[in-house]
Amino acid sequence: MFGKFLFKVKKQILKDAYDRAEMIISDAELKAQKMTYESEILKRIKTESEKIKQETLEECRRINSEIRGL
Repeated sequence: MFGKFLFKVKKQILKDAYDRAEMIISDAELKAQKMTYESEILKRIKTESEKIKQETLEECRRINSEIRGL
């Protein structure tokens, strides 16, 4: 009888540990997906900001050339 009780307790502990491990893995996967998504957004922002920076520099050079030509 005591052996059955211990087996039942052991089984419940293992089930709880398995459920907890699944939850930890699921949370980690969600965090990884979020980080990947945020990383992609940051890459796009950086690319766009570089593009705007280059366009601004070109426009400044153009204006500077026009001023010197006056």
